[in-house]
Amino acid sequence: MVLIDLYLYFVLNEFVISLIGFGLTLCLIPVIVTLAWKYNLVYLPNNRTSHIKPVPAIGGIAVFLGFFVSGILLAGPHANSYHYLIGGVIAIFIIGVLDDLIALSAKRKLLFIVLIAFTLTSIGDIRLVSLHHFLGIDVLPYWVSISLSVLLITYVINAVNLIDGIDGNAGITGIFVLAVFSTFFMKSGYTQIIGFTFPIIFAYAAFLVFNLFGRRYKIFMGDTGSLILGFVIAITIIKFCNINSDAVYHSRLYSPLTVLALMIVPLFDQLHVFIKRIMMGKSPFEADRNHLHHTWLKMGFSHSVTSLIMLGYGVFFLLVNTFLLIYLPIPLHIITLIGLALAFWHLPERYLKQHSRKFVSRRFNYRKKQMREPASKPKDSYLRPLHNISR
Repeated sequence: MVLIDLYLYFVLNEFVISLIGFGLTLCLIPVIVTLAWKYNLVYLPNNRTSHIKPVPAIGGIAVFLGFFVSGILLAGPHANSYHYLIGGVIAIFIIGVLDDLIALSAKRKLLFIVLIAFTLTSIGDIRLVSLHHFLGIDVLPYWVSISLSVLLITYVINAVNLIDGIDGNAGITGIFVLAVFSTFFMKSGYTQIIGFTFPIIFAYAAFLVFNLFGRRYKIFMGDTGSLILGFVIAITIIKFCNINSDAVYHSRLYSPLTVLALMIVPLFDQLHVFIKRIMMGKSPFEADRNHLHHTWLKMGFSHSVTSLIMLGYGVFFLLVNTFLLIYLPIPLHIITLIGLALAFWHLPERYLKQHSRKFVSRRFNYRKKQMREPASKPKDSYLRPLHNISR
């Protein structure tokens, strides 16, 4: 009984302190939006964006400050044990801010991310150590562990960055993924990492208030926000896969299969667009409108509804994965997940092609409605000639 009381106290403490980060982010965003308009730190619409008005794109700064303050408060006297994680978040934050302000090239940004991932895994020793008999693989050799961990961190960060193309998509997906992982951590008694996931969940929840519902203080997270979110998810995946369990069901639950199901939308979407770009003779890093969320947008759905559809994908694959863990062997499990993913990506595209004329008309009417809406610039800000600072 005493242990239960201590456990509840710990979770409640995490919750309350994370609310501080939530409140701080809420307070900072209006200030940041006003400064962004004053100093032209806005994202201009172009031929591949899904919005038609200039919007400040530095919301990641507010998210970082809210997350950082509540995270430090939660770490308290144990902050020294998190210094590599803290350093990694700060490094990713700096890369994100530079990219939002001076638009780093895709190759240079990728190089910085790989260097941060390598430093964190080799020096900080935050890496995958076992695959829990996934495909017959248990403990990983050191350099295989380092290489696989660097690849995982880099791929996840870029995957999350790529789904941040419409309002709410990256934030809602990230909150869902981290909330599910946090539930698993609490269930297994692995509560230390919750001090890392709770603050980021609450900070991004505050951001979504303005990103989805803000008119006067509308804001995007920018690369700063998406890179930080991807980094935290990548670290959480590593911690999740390293959980040990004696029960057979639990050893499979805390495995790459569950990670694959939870992250199917960003991971598969990145692979899908990269392959498509290469087949078209383009660079895999060249931006376009071939993402899954763009397909649903072209069918006339709003940003908010499309983001909820993406969330539905994640919930569906998580439920399917839980069923498959019990009834199917690993090879059939993987084939089923990949087959469902291919179907879920192909069917909307096929349906769109068959009804393209109707959807083009609907999308045109929707954009005309958007253009009639008043601009969301704060009344007390000073608007100068704008320029695109994030792409």
